Amino acid sequence: MDEETKKYLFQMVKRNKYMQMINLELTEADEGYARGRIRVDDTLLNPNRTVHGGCLYSAADIIAGIAASAYGNKVCTVSGSMNYVNPACNTEYVYCEATEVRQGNHLGVYDVRMTNDMNGVIETGSFTYYNLNERVDADGN
Repeated sequence: MDEETKKYLFQMVKRNKYMQMINLELTEADEGYARGRIRVDDTLLNPNRTVHGGCLYSAADIIAGIAASAYGNKVCTVSGSMNYVNPACNTEYVYCEATEVRQGNHLGVYDVRMTNDMNGVIETGSFTYYNLNERVDADGN
């Protein structure tokens, strides 16, 4: 991945208000791969005191989208599915890793795995993205 794309992706996560709201941090990014984490606090919990499934889905979609965008083009989500395997509780962070299954000219498919501090699986999923054929840039456009 070129440095301008990498810089854009890391800055995008830091600047985006929604990503800030769910405490998302990007920790690694490369073509077809991304890893990040969300810091768990009371604002992310559902009434059962576990991280809300919508928050987990958002984080998975964002991290997988970054893996797809790491080739240098903007993408949009076509579809996504999550398997909520275990509740996200009793952990300081939820970690999310997205890996490429296939990246074509138009569509990319990515697997997602979310874990807790003890590397226990919380969620697994799959997301598909459409390549918009618009270059990302460090200015955030």
